Amino acid sequence: MEAEKKHTIFDFDKLSLSSTTGKARLRFGIYRNNPRVTVYTNEPDDAKNNYGMISAPLDPIAFNTMLELLQDLSNSPSAINVKYRIDNMTLTQADGNAKREMKLVSNLFVGKDEEGVIWISIVADGRPKFKFEFGNFPFHRFYKPDGTQMTKSELSIVAARATVNFMRNVFSTYVTTNYEHIPPNTFKKGNNTGRKASTYEGDDLPY
Repeated sequence: MEAEKKHTIFDFDKLSLSSTTGKARLRFGIYRNNPRVTVYTNEPDDAKNNYGMISAPLDPIAFNTMLELLQDLSNSPSAINVKYRIDNMTLTQADGNAKREMKLVSNLFVGKDEEGVIWISIVADGRPKFKFEFGNFPFHRFYKPDGTQMTKSELSIVAARATVNFMRNVFSTYVTTNYEHIPPNTFKKGNNTGRKASTYEGDDLPY
């Protein structure tokens, strides 16, 4: 009998982000004690590529470094039209080849566009590209003390900061509470960790 999936806080749909096109979703998660950020493209033509998923596997410190970059963007009002890139790598080994090689899995970007809106994106070679903006609240409106509605940029900055604080606390608590010791894997010939390596470096993002 197949074991029932154990649901966690990361399955809560309200913690995901919608792309600017409204089609794709970005979710935070955890796998083998390590944070993971995954885009679900929801495009029929892309379903054959890793089930329509583009993942950015990160170790805990790399994940928190990404959160710090988001924090820096939210704390820097003058930073406009800038982005940071994180290359996510894996070790691969072809059959008959004893040498292990570093291959690119995906690129994770965090940035702020020309309107001052903070965003995140994960891209890979030959896959669809989606921009996910912070501060997209379909069921909420936010207003300043003078009664005027917060601009898209203002709300994005605060929402990015809120996401950083929330995710930092959630991941720290989850890993501490649910840590499972996993012995280091013995790298076997032909083992490429089950992920398709990429060569894309994301220099042609349209945002």
